[in-house]
Amino acid sequence: MADELPETILEKAAASGDVSALKELVGGGDCVFALSEEASVALCIAAEQGHWDAVQYLVTGAGVHVSSDDSGGTVLQLAAVAGRLDAMEMLIAAGANICSARVAPRVLLSSAATGKLDILRFAICQRIDVATYGYAAAQSAAKSAHWDSVEILIDAGANLTEQGLGAQLMAHAAAQNQVAVLALLQTRGVAIDSDAGVLALSTLASTQEWDLCADAVRYLVSEGVNTRSEAGTKTFVIAAICGDLELVKNLVESGVDLESGPAQEAMARAGELGAPDSSAAIVEYLKGLGMPEPEMPKLGLDEDF
Repeated sequence: MADELPETILEKAAASGDVSALKELVGGGDCVFALSEEASVALCIAAEQGHWDAVQYLVTGAGVHVSSDDSGGTVLQLAAVAGRLDAMEMLIAAGANICSARVAPRVLLSSAATGKLDILRFAICQRIDVATYGYAAAQSAAKSAHWDSVEILIDAGANLTEQGLGAQLMAHAAAQNQVAVLALLQTRGVAIDSDAGVLALSTLASTQEWDLCADAVRYLVSEGVNTRSEAGTKTFVIAAICGDLELVKNLVESGVDLESGPAQEAMARAGELGAPDSSAAIVEYLKGLGMPEPEMPKLGLDEDF
Protein backbone atom coordinates (compact mmCIF):
# COMPACT_ATOMS: atom_id res chain seq x y z
CA MET A 1 0.00 0.00 0.00
CA ALA A 2 0.96 3.68 0.18
CA ASP A 3 3.27 3.23 3.15
CA GLU A 4 5.37 0.61 1.34
CA LEU A 5 8.21 1.29 -1.09
CA PRO A 6 7.01 2.18 -4.62
CA GLU A 7 6.88 -0.90 -6.83
CA THR A 8 5.20 0.08 -10.08
CA ILE A 9 6.24 2.72 -12.58
CA LEU A 10 3.15 4.72 -11.63
CA GLU A 11 4.00 4.58 -7.94
CA LYS A 12 7.57 5.68 -8.66
CA ALA A 13 6.30 8.63 -10.67
CA ALA A 14 3.96 9.60 -7.84
CA ALA A 15 6.74 9.26 -5.27
CA SER A 16 8.98 11.58 -7.27
CA GLY A 17 6.21 14.05 -8.00
CA ASP A 18 6.88 13.82 -11.74
CA VAL A 19 3.65 15.23 -13.17
CA SER A 20 4.84 14.81 -16.78
CA ALA A 21 5.49 11.12 -16.20
CA LEU A 22 2.09 10.74 -14.55
CA LYS A 23 0.40 12.34 -17.54
CA GLU A 24 2.16 9.93 -19.91
CA LEU A 25 1.24 6.93 -17.78
CA VAL A 26 -2.32 7.88 -16.95
CA GLY A 27 -3.73 10.30 -19.46
CA GLY A 28 -7.17 11.60 -18.57
CA GLY A 29 -10.71 10.38 -18.48
CA ASP A 30 -9.96 6.68 -17.91
CA CYS A 31 -12.78 5.70 -15.57
CA VAL A 32 -11.37 2.24 -14.95
CA PHE A 33 -8.06 3.69 -13.78
CA ALA A 34 -9.71 6.46 -11.75
CA LEU A 35 -11.55 3.88 -9.65
CA SER A 36 -8.64 1.47 -9.29
CA GLU A 37 -6.64 0.68 -6.18
CA GLU A 38 -3.51 1.52 -8.16
CA ALA A 39 -4.77 5.07 -8.61
CA SER A 40 -5.60 5.44 -4.91
CA VAL A 41 -2.16 4.16 -3.91
CA ALA A 42 -0.43 6.56 -6.28
CA LEU A 43 -2.50 9.45 -4.93
CA CYS A 44 -1.60 8.63 -1.32
CA ILE A 45 2.08 8.24 -2.18
CA ALA A 46 2.17 11.64 -3.85
CA ALA A 47 0.53 13.24 -0.81
CA GLU A 48 2.83 11.47 1.66
CA GLN A 49 5.83 12.86 -0.21
CA GLY A 50 4.33 16.35 -0.29
CA HIS A 51 3.97 16.47 -4.06
CA TRP A 52 0.80 18.53 -4.15
CA ASP A 53 1.02 19.36 -7.85
CA ALA A 54 0.96 15.62 -8.52
CA VAL A 55 -1.99 15.23 -6.14
CA GLN A 56 -3.87 17.96 -7.95
CA TYR A 57 -3.21 16.38 -11.33
CA LEU A 58 -4.31 12.93 -10.19
CA VAL A 59 -7.55 14.32 -8.76
CA THR A 60 -8.53 17.03 -11.22
CA GLY A 61 -6.70 15.79 -14.32
CA ALA A 62 -6.84 12.01 -14.09
CA GLY A 63 -10.10 12.00 -12.15
CA VAL A 64 -8.93 9.69 -9.35
CA HIS A 65 -11.90 9.14 -7.04
CA VAL A 66 -11.52 10.54 -3.52
CA SER A 67 -14.86 9.69 -1.96
CA SER A 68 -13.52 6.87 0.24
CA ASP A 69 -11.63 7.34 3.49
CA ASP A 70 -8.78 5.19 2.17
CA SER A 71 -8.08 7.59 -0.68
CA GLY A 72 -9.58 11.04 -0.24
CA GLY A 73 -9.77 10.78 3.53
CA THR A 74 -6.12 9.85 3.90
CA VAL A 75 -5.00 12.62 1.57
CA LEU A 76 -7.21 15.14 3.38
CA GLN A 77 -5.46 14.28 6.64
CA LEU A 78 -2.05 14.65 5.03
CA ALA A 79 -3.06 18.00 3.55
CA ALA A 80 -4.21 19.19 6.98
CA VAL A 81 -0.90 18.17 8.56
CA ALA A 82 0.97 19.96 5.78
CA GLY A 83 -1.15 23.07 6.17
CA ARG A 84 -2.33 22.85 2.56
CA LEU A 85 -5.70 24.54 2.68
CA ASP A 86 -5.78 24.77 -1.12
CA ALA A 87 -5.39 21.01 -1.43
CA MET A 88 -8.12 20.41 1.13
CA GLU A 89 -10.52 22.67 -0.77
CA MET A 90 -9.71 20.86 -4.02
CA LEU A 91 -10.21 17.42 -2.46
CA ILE A 92 -13.54 18.34 -0.87
CA ALA A 93 -14.74 19.84 -4.15
CA ALA A 94 -13.88 16.50 -5.77
CA GLY A 95 -15.91 14.54 -3.22
CA ALA A 96 -13.64 13.81 -0.26
CA ASN A 97 -15.56 13.59 3.02
CA ILE A 98 -13.96 15.63 5.79
CA CYS A 99 -16.81 14.87 8.19
CA SER A 100 -16.41 11.09 8.34
CA ALA A 101 -15.80 9.42 11.69
CA ARG A 102 -12.28 8.47 10.62
CA VAL A 103 -11.19 11.74 9.03
CA ALA A 104 -12.85 14.44 11.17
CA PRO A 105 -11.07 13.80 14.50
CA ARG A 106 -7.68 13.50 12.82
CA VAL A 107 -8.07 16.76 10.91
CA LEU A 108 -9.17 18.55 14.07
CA LEU A 109 -6.30 17.04 16.07
CA SER A 110 -3.54 17.81 13.58
CA SER A 111 -4.65 21.40 13.02
CA ALA A 112 -5.45 22.28 16.65
CA ALA A 113 -2.35 20.71 18.18
CA THR A 114 -0.04 22.53 15.76
CA GLY A 115 -1.82 25.87 15.82
CA LYS A 116 -2.85 25.81 12.15
CA LEU A 117 -5.83 28.06 12.76
CA ASP A 118 -6.78 28.50 9.11
CA ILE A 119 -7.07 24.73 8.71
CA LEU A 120 -8.98 24.40 11.98
CA ARG A 121 -11.46 27.13 11.10
CA PHE A 122 -11.91 25.69 7.62
CA ALA A 123 -12.60 22.23 9.03
CA ILE A 124 -15.19 23.63 11.43
CA CYS A 125 -16.82 25.59 8.61
CA GLN A 126 -17.22 22.28 6.77
CA ARG A 127 -19.50 21.29 9.66
CA ILE A 128 -17.30 18.74 11.34
CA ASP A 129 -19.08 17.64 14.52
CA VAL A 130 -16.82 19.27 17.10
CA ALA A 131 -18.99 18.06 19.99
CA THR A 132 -18.33 14.48 18.94
CA TYR A 133 -14.78 14.70 17.63
CA GLY A 134 -13.22 17.65 19.46
CA TYR A 135 -12.00 15.99 22.68
CA ALA A 136 -8.53 14.88 21.60
CA ALA A 137 -7.99 18.05 19.60
CA ALA A 138 -8.75 20.31 22.56
CA GLN A 139 -6.62 18.22 24.91
CA SER A 140 -3.63 18.22 22.59
CA ALA A 141 -3.96 21.92 21.82
CA ALA A 142 -3.93 22.74 25.54
CA LYS A 143 -0.92 20.52 26.22
CA SER A 144 0.99 22.18 23.39
CA ALA A 145 -0.10 25.66 24.53
CA HIS A 146 -2.05 26.52 21.39
CA TRP A 147 -4.70 28.45 23.28
CA ASP A 148 -6.23 30.09 20.22
CA SER A 149 -7.04 26.56 19.01
CA VAL A 150 -8.58 25.71 22.38
CA GLU A 151 -10.78 28.81 22.32
CA ILE A 152 -11.92 28.09 18.76
CA LEU A 153 -12.88 24.51 19.69
CA ILE A 154 -14.75 25.66 22.80
CA ASP A 155 -16.64 28.27 20.79
CA ALA A 156 -17.44 25.64 18.16
CA GLY A 157 -19.12 23.42 20.73
CA ALA A 158 -16.51 21.01 22.09
CA ASN A 159 -18.17 18.73 24.64
CA LEU A 160 -16.64 19.92 27.90
CA THR A 161 -18.31 17.15 29.91
CA GLU A 162 -16.68 14.34 27.91
CA GLN A 163 -14.15 12.59 30.17
CA GLY A 164 -13.94 15.75 32.27
CA LEU A 165 -12.55 17.80 29.38
CA GLY A 166 -13.63 21.12 30.87
CA ALA A 167 -11.86 20.44 34.16
CA GLN A 168 -8.73 19.27 32.37
CA LEU A 169 -8.65 22.36 30.19
CA MET A 170 -9.15 24.55 33.26
CA ALA A 171 -6.17 22.90 34.95
CA HIS A 172 -3.94 23.37 31.90
CA ALA A 173 -5.10 26.96 31.47
CA ALA A 174 -4.44 27.79 35.11
CA ALA A 175 -0.94 26.32 35.01
CA GLN A 176 -0.14 28.49 32.00
CA ASN A 177 -1.79 31.63 33.39
CA GLN A 178 -4.48 31.70 30.70
CA VAL A 179 -7.05 33.80 32.55
CA ALA A 180 -9.07 34.47 29.39
CA VAL A 181 -9.51 30.72 28.85
CA LEU A 182 -10.56 30.26 32.48
CA ALA A 183 -13.22 32.93 31.97
CA LEU A 184 -14.37 31.35 28.71
CA LEU A 185 -14.71 27.94 30.35
CA GLN A 186 -16.82 29.54 33.07
CA THR A 187 -19.23 30.93 30.48
CA ARG A 188 -19.55 27.40 29.08
CA GLY A 189 -20.57 25.94 32.42
CA VAL A 190 -17.28 24.80 33.96
CA ALA A 191 -17.67 26.11 37.50
CA ILE A 192 -14.62 27.32 39.39
CA ASP A 193 -16.34 26.67 42.73
CA SER A 194 -16.49 22.96 41.87
CA ASP A 195 -14.02 20.09 41.71
CA ALA A 196 -12.80 21.55 38.41
CA GLY A 197 -11.58 24.66 40.20
CA VAL A 198 -9.88 22.62 42.91
CA LEU A 199 -8.12 20.55 40.24
CA ALA A 200 -6.90 23.77 38.63
CA LEU A 201 -5.69 25.12 41.96
CA SER A 202 -3.96 21.84 42.73
CA THR A 203 -2.19 21.97 39.37
CA LEU A 204 -1.05 25.51 40.10
CA ALA A 205 0.21 24.55 43.53
CA SER A 206 2.42 21.87 42.04
CA THR A 207 4.00 24.07 39.38
CA GLN A 208 7.55 25.34 39.72
CA GLU A 209 6.68 28.53 37.82
CA TRP A 210 4.67 30.24 40.54
CA ASP A 211 5.54 33.77 39.45
CA LEU A 212 4.28 33.02 35.93
CA CYS A 213 0.79 31.92 37.00
CA ALA A 214 -0.04 34.29 39.86
CA ASP A 215 -2.79 35.99 37.83
CA ALA A 216 -4.56 32.67 37.38
CA VAL A 217 -4.36 31.98 41.12
CA ARG A 218 -5.89 35.34 41.92
CA TYR A 219 -8.62 34.79 39.36
CA LEU A 220 -9.54 31.38 40.76
CA VAL A 221 -9.64 32.75 44.29
CA SER A 222 -11.73 35.76 43.27
CA GLU A 223 -14.20 33.47 41.50
CA GLY A 224 -14.79 31.32 44.56
CA VAL A 225 -12.52 28.30 44.26
CA ASN A 226 -12.68 26.11 47.36
CA THR A 227 -9.61 27.25 49.29
CA ARG A 228 -10.49 25.08 52.29
CA SER A 229 -9.33 22.16 50.21
CA GLU A 230 -5.88 20.62 50.43
CA ALA A 231 -5.00 22.50 47.26
CA GLY A 232 -6.08 25.75 48.89
CA THR A 233 -3.84 25.14 51.89
CA LYS A 234 -0.88 24.28 49.69
CA THR A 235 -1.46 27.41 47.61
CA PHE A 236 -1.58 29.49 50.80
CA VAL A 237 1.76 28.09 51.95
CA ILE A 238 3.39 28.67 48.57
CA ALA A 239 2.08 32.25 48.43
CA ALA A 240 3.67 32.85 51.84
CA ILE A 241 6.95 31.25 50.79
CA CYS A 242 7.03 33.43 47.67
CA GLY A 243 6.42 36.54 49.76
CA ASP A 244 3.10 37.41 48.13
CA LEU A 245 1.35 39.19 51.00
CA GLU A 246 -1.57 40.33 48.84
CA LEU A 247 -2.37 36.78 47.78
CA VAL A 248 -1.89 35.50 51.33
CA LYS A 249 -4.54 37.99 52.43
CA ASN A 250 -6.85 37.01 49.56
CA LEU A 251 -6.59 33.36 50.51
CA VAL A 252 -7.25 34.09 54.18
CA GLU A 253 -10.31 36.14 53.26
CA SER A 254 -11.55 33.33 51.02
CA GLY A 255 -11.59 30.92 53.95
CA VAL A 256 -8.36 28.94 53.83
CA ASP A 257 -8.02 26.69 56.90
CA LEU A 258 -5.40 28.42 59.04
CA GLU A 259 -5.65 25.81 61.77
CA SER A 260 -4.61 22.88 59.66
CA GLY A 261 -1.19 21.42 60.28
CA PRO A 262 0.17 22.12 56.79
CA ALA A 263 -0.92 25.77 56.98
CA GLN A 264 1.49 26.34 59.86
CA GLU A 265 4.34 26.02 57.38
CA ALA A 266 3.35 29.42 55.99
CA MET A 267 4.59 31.12 59.16
CA ALA A 268 7.81 29.12 59.30
CA ARG A 269 8.79 29.72 55.67
CA ALA A 270 7.27 33.13 54.99
CA GLY A 271 9.23 35.12 52.43
CA GLU A 272 11.74 32.35 51.84
CA LEU A 273 11.68 32.97 48.09
CA GLY A 274 10.36 36.52 48.18
CA ALA A 275 11.70 40.03 48.62
CA PRO A 276 13.91 40.63 51.70
CA ASP A 277 11.21 42.50 53.60
CA SER A 278 8.36 40.14 52.69
CA SER A 279 9.02 37.67 55.49
CA ALA A 280 8.46 40.11 58.34
CA ALA A 281 5.32 41.55 56.73
CA ILE A 282 3.71 38.14 56.26
CA VAL A 283 4.71 36.90 59.71
CA GLU A 284 3.28 40.04 61.30
CA TYR A 285 0.04 39.63 59.35
CA LEU A 286 -0.35 35.98 60.29
CA LYS A 287 0.46 36.67 63.94
CA GLY A 288 -2.30 39.25 63.90
CA LEU A 289 -4.68 36.46 62.88
CA GLY A 290 -3.64 34.43 65.89
CA MET A 291 -1.35 31.97 64.16
CA PRO A 292 1.36 30.82 66.57
CA GLU A 293 4.98 31.34 65.69
CA PRO A 294 6.77 28.09 64.91
CA GLU A 295 8.73 26.55 67.74
CA MET A 296 12.45 26.57 67.32
CA PRO A 297 13.94 23.07 67.23
CA LYS A 298 15.39 22.01 70.57
CA LEU A 299 19.04 21.11 70.54
CA GLY A 300 19.66 17.85 72.37
CA LEU A 301 22.88 17.32 74.32
CA ASP A 302 24.90 14.18 73.87
CA GLU A 303 24.77 12.00 77.00
CA ASP A 304 28.57 11.95 77.13
CA PHE A 305 28.87 15.74 76.91
